[in-house]
Amino acid sequence: MAVRLMTYVGLLYQDLIKGGQITGRHLPPVLPIVFYTGDTPWSAATDIAELLPKDPPGLIARYLPRMAYLLIDENAYSDEALAGLKNVVAATIRLERQQSPRDLARFIEALHRWFADDAELERILSVWIREYLLRDLRPELNVPEAHDLGEITMQLAERFKQWEREVKTEGRLEGRLEGEALVLQRQLTRRFGSLPEWAQQRLRSASSEELETWADRVLDATRLEEVFG
Repeated sequence: MAVRLMTYVGLLYQDLIKGGQITGRHLPPVLPIVFYTGDTPWSAATDIAELLPKDPPGLIARYLPRMAYLLIDENAYSDEALAGLKNVVAATIRLERQQSPRDLARFIEALHRWFADDAELERILSVWIREYLLRDLRPELNVPEAHDLGEITMQLAERFKQWEREVKTEGRLEGRLEGEALVLQRQLTRRFGSLPEWAQQRLRSASSEELETWADRVLDATRLEEVFG
């Protein structure tokens, strides 16, 4: 990672120079940051100097590169420690740790209050929340484009209402299908005896139309395969 970041910074400087964005002879300072969210402890060197010989001969030591990066290891911060911090880094970590969609919505609403005076920061956070957090971690919420955290909060509230209606509808449908499948299973068992696993699997995954078709075949079928055929 240290080698990669040194390369990235060098390429950034080259791009700034080529684009004519540098005035005078000084380059702008760059703070390299690595935001780590992995489960295993970070073990890579945080300074390119750590990868070079500790005691190089002669004048070589004077000319060896040095460049460190700031490591932010998400796992190094407890929920209690993060709760006392009101900055963007702490906010992004806490956003990822919200356990339920409603917890997520409440925290986004809190962010809207914290950063209400910084419109540009709100816009950046809104893009990050929608394009990364919601799309990758909560795709079922399907939140449309938003320009600030207040919009996301309102859209999430509306999406929750729709989502709850869909879940209730799906729950009723699943319950009805389970009931129909159970009745058909009993009919098949009485007619053909104990059902093999493949038949039970077909019943568990069947649609309402399939269950209806199979139920119509029960009386005339002479073999179990004819029902599902």
